[in-house]
Amino acid sequence: MSAPTLLEATVSLEWQAKYIRRATAVAEALAHFAAGEGSTDREGDADIAAGGALFLSAYLGRIADEAESAAASFKGAAQ
Repeated sequence: MSAPTLLEATVSLEWQAKYIRRATAVAEALAHFAAGEGSTDREGDADIAAGGALFLSAYLGRIADEAESAAASFKGAAQ
């Protein structure tokens, strides 16, 4: 088995960067929402923020899973 190509590594890193940027945008939106900007329903806001945090956790877990899978694949191919 040959080592991963530069293109394969680049595509993997681009995928990770794209999805990490999306997660960052979600985190920023949650921070503004949790701060109560423009809202008077703090209890409802807390529920929505908690749901957003759970989504973000799962989303980041998916990014980590993909990164670990790519790393294992590249490592195995390089040996």
